[in-house]
Amino acid sequence: MPGKQICDFQIKSPLGPRGPKGPTGPTGPTGATGSTGSTGPTGICPICPTGATGTTGSQGPQGPQGPEGPQGPQGPTGSQGPTGSTGPTGICPICPTGATGATGATGSQGPQGPEGPQGPQGSQGSQGSQGSQGATGTQGPTGPTGPTGPTGPPGPTGATGTQGATGTAGPSDNTFVWVIPGPIAQSADVDLKRIMSASGTIESVWLCLNETGSGGSNIFDIHKCDPTVTIVQGTQYPITASLTIYTTQTNRPTILSSGSVVRALFALDPDVTSFSRGDILNLHIDQIATGAPKDLVVQVTTNFN
Repeated sequence: MPGKQICDFQIKSPLGPRGPKGPTGPTGPTGATGSTGSTGPTGICPICPTGATGTTGSQGPQGPQGPEGPQGPQGPTGSQGPTGSTGPTGICPICPTGATGATGATGSQGPQGPEGPQGPQGSQGSQGSQGSQGATGTQGPTGPTGPTGPTGPPGPTGATGTQGATGTAGPSDNTFVWVIPGPIAQSADVDLKRIMSASGTIESVWLCLNETGSGGSNIFDIHKCDPTVTIVQGTQYPITASLTIYTTQTNRPTILSSGSVVRALFALDPDVTSFSRGDILNLHIDQIATGAPKDLVVQVTTNFN
């Protein structure tokens, strides 16, 4: 443009050699070129050897495009030449520095390299302080008992202890026996009476007949007589009439007849079993079998208090 000066200095470093270009396919026919506009006047610049380029004339209409020829095969890309050294920056006192171009996109990350060898082991650190003691665990089950060891020798006999006090006298057994040899006969009082010298109880009644007779049964009874007054040593005392100790008469001692075969009997317990000091027991024969039973023994066992 007239009256305006433009400076444009640019010093470029030389490019590396370009690889060989592949063969170009055949070019289609070129369309007709439009007419060129007139060139404007050249500006004056004492330090600028080349004037500013005039405005480009309007482009003529584009001729029709010829048919595109087939594309030839692409030649191999040549190897890139080494990058030339950067040349010195050009100097332009009136040209401001151009804006920095946008940063190019980051390239993709390359593949990970192989793992390097393991480094040497570091020195052992100092021992840490001891932790607090844990809680005691539960006790395990008791093991089986071991075998018994051999018995040790007996120790010396200890000193005899003092004799303990004499205990109270226990009850004593006393047996009263009536013996009737030969044939027996029915009687209310046989072979005298038996006097109880202490109070106590009747424990058992036993009988035996050497011959029991030929028919029927032999029935016996024990009676008891009580003193009517308090007994005083050295003084006689009267007694009451005797009363049976078998108040249930069917329980009286009974031996059935069986001829000359010996029969013994452990009689049922009497209804009255207690007696006092001075009481009298006597034997009664309430009934005899036919055939002359004989040789009677009656035994009453008592327990004195």
